[in-house]
Amino acid sequence: MSLVLDIIRTYIPSQRIGGNGWISFNCPLCVENGQPRPDTKRRGGMQFTDDSVRYHCFNCKFHTKWASGDHFSLKFKQLLKGINIPEFEIYRMTLEVMREHEHKSFITPLIPPKKIYTPDWKPVTFPENSLPLAECLHDHRAIKVAQYLDSRNLLDKADWMWSKNKEYQLYNRAILPLTYKGQLMGWHARLAEHVITDAKSKIIKKHDTDFISGLDNQNEDRKFVIVTEGEYDALAISGISVGSNRISQNQADVINALGKEVIVVPDRDKAGKELEEDAIMHGYYVSYPKWDDGIKDVSKAVEAYGSLFVLKNIIANRESNKIKLKVMGKYYYV
Repeated sequence: MSLVLDIIRTYIPSQRIGGNGWISFNCPLCVENGQPRPDTKRRGGMQFTDDSVRYHCFNCKFHTKWASGDHFSLKFKQLLKGINIPEFEIYRMTLEVMREHEHKSFITPLIPPKKIYTPDWKPVTFPENSLPLAECLHDHRAIKVAQYLDSRNLLDKADWMWSKNKEYQLYNRAILPLTYKGQLMGWHARLAEHVITDAKSKIIKKHDTDFISGLDNQNEDRKFVIVTEGEYDALAISGISVGSNRISQNQADVINALGKEVIVVPDRDKAGKELEEDAIMHGYYVSYPKWDDGIKDVSKAVEAYGSLFVLKNIIANRESNKIKLKVMGKYYYV
């Protein structure tokens, strides 16, 4: 259905193409969707595949998509008009879509199924001189790391490693193994200090792009899979971590393959807002747990309340209604 996609590409406003394939431009529908002023910060994003296109605005939260064989939805037509595609072009595209839909039952068997991303993460090795933390407690530096993990209620949550290497201050870091199907696919080394002034030195990680930690802990009996930004957050509640404040399409494919209800818990900061936006785009629940003001992420909540209370709080406060989330988010992020 190249005609439809070619016409849309022709009328996209002045744009910027990101490294992830999203085309960014000023959203033409912000005012129409309740924003006080037009978008000037390229909050609108459009992404094409060979037979589909989707759109999402991170300001007014308007989103819609179309794929070959589908009719145009009202929201999709609203987008077409918003980017100033003339009526005669929309009419021409609509006719083409109707023809496609009429023949869908004959054409579908000839179209290969959409390729779903499956992990092809490569195994790694630990940093040099790494040993199980439990075997290194004769060294006062390893004891300090163990005390730090214990203070955060994480000491018994993983098979922690430790290295005496001075490079990157590894001797002062807790090394968390990141596994998938029992194999070491990465590691996460955090400074064992509660107050860190240099954010760049806080964490050193090694793993493939789009890696998700915690997948080995998701069993068939679970109804929910809880998604967090940080590895420690996921570890504290036996959830999964996407390792950043964004959820890529590849990561979403892996998460969806688990076949669970997905609840995303953003950190309570400005970056957490982006994780929320991705969760909404992928159709996941978002949870704004009711915690004290000084608690900004899941692992800190577990330190304060315990994992059982935190899990119940996350599940009880899950929400999928976009309007409710928008209102609730005004009080959640700090």
